[in-house]
Amino acid sequence: MSSLEKERQDFLSTIEALNEAHSFDRIIWKPRCKRRTFRLI
Repeated sequence: MSSLEKERQDFLSTIEALNEAHSFDRIIWKPRCKRRTFRLI
């Protein structure tokens, strides 16, 4: 695997992780924001 391919792979898995984190945030934070509870889990 060339270094360019490796970089692209890393980039894609980073994007994937960010997307997962984003949907996690949506699930966790939106209901809490509506109830006006700004506590960390």
